[in-house]
Amino acid sequence: MREAVYSTLKALYESKEVTVKKQLKYGTTRISNEISTLRNNFNVKIITDRITTKTKKSYGSYRLIRTDKNLKIVKEMLNKYSPKNNDKNGGN
Repeated sequence: MREAVYSTLKALYESKEVTVKKQLKYGTTRISNEISTLRNNFNVKIITDRITTKTKKSYGSYRLIRTDKNLKIVKEMLNKYSPKNNDKNGGN
C-alpha cells in the first residue's frame, strides 16, 4: 500500500478532514485517486460530500462510513500496512 493511501485511510479513520484542500498533508496531489484506491482495491466504504465555495467551485470532502464491518476492515488494514510493521518485516 502506498504511503499516501495509508495516510489517507488513517485520517479517515481518525475523522480528520480529508479534502482536496488538505491533500498535500496526506502525501498526494490527487486525493481522489487515493480515495478510489481505497474504494476499489480495498473495498473501504467512503462517502463523498460536495462542498461549494463562494466562487461557485466545488470539491469533495470524504468521510468513512462507520459501520462495524467497514471499521473492522479499516482497522485490519491500518495494522497490516502500518509503517512500523513494514519496517519490522522488511517492507510490504
